[in-house]
Amino acid sequence: MAKVSEVHNFVSNIKQANERYMAREGNYVVAQADLNTLDVSFSGTNPFWGMRNYKVTAMAASTCPSGDPGFTMSITRDISNGGVSPRYGGYATSYDRCTGLITYPGCANCTTDFK
Repeated sequence: MAKVSEVHNFVSNIKQANERYMAREGNYVVAQADLNTLDVSFSGTNPFWGMRNYKVTAMAASTCPSGDPGFTMSITRDISNGGVSPRYGGYATSYDRCTGLITYPGCANCTTDFK
């Protein structure tokens, strides 16, 4: 569970910083290469942004059912560091600003274990 907390902390930081960015600029940062424009510090660069066990693999603009702008972000477990449980493998983590949910598409064990 300690490794998954890394991605949850990262998503929380990006979510909060992107809301502040939206308040200032009128839009969200929706490209992973532009994350450095947010008002948070990273100890690394794209695609890891300082995370040891994960990398940002995609970001995109979205439109919420309410019509409000949103964004999505996909972060993948980096299996090159070793120590990845075969139970999970190189799973993906997805965040959707419209729903506020963090999900693990294609990883039933993640969905069950990472509640």
